[in-house]
Amino acid sequence: ATIQIDPLLRSAIYVSQEHPLKVFIQLEGNCNGVYVTNKSSTGFTVKELNYGTSNVPFSWHIVANRADTKRDNGTISSKHVGIRFPIGPSKMSQQDINGDNIKTSVKESQDDVEIPKNLEKLKSN
Repeated sequence: ATIQIDPLLRSAIYVSQEHPLKVFIQLEGNCNGVYVTNKSSTGFTVKELNYGTSNVPFSWHIVANRADTKRDNGTISSKHVGIRFPIGPSKMSQQDINGDNIKTSVKESQDDVEIPKNLEKLKSN
């Protein structure tokens, strides 16, 4: 079966060698199993293993990188391709998790702000 990706979705995804389309198939009946080939931004092909010819229904889900958003003149208004999340913070120590090392910045000018009793400890740090 060849699946064509809707043009509206196609315009919102970016598929390349570095950013491949990921296709997940859920078979809804008995067959030899399937594999996916010919993946591109326009669609993909699902084939049965061992040259099988069953006609089993299946559902599919795709994952792809978001395409850059472009203005009418073609310039990029929002960059998405090739952007990665920054490296996250380091692992918290058990002391941090227990709240023994919690620090906050309460400015002296905010001393007149009422601080709930259970947070009073934070103000003194």
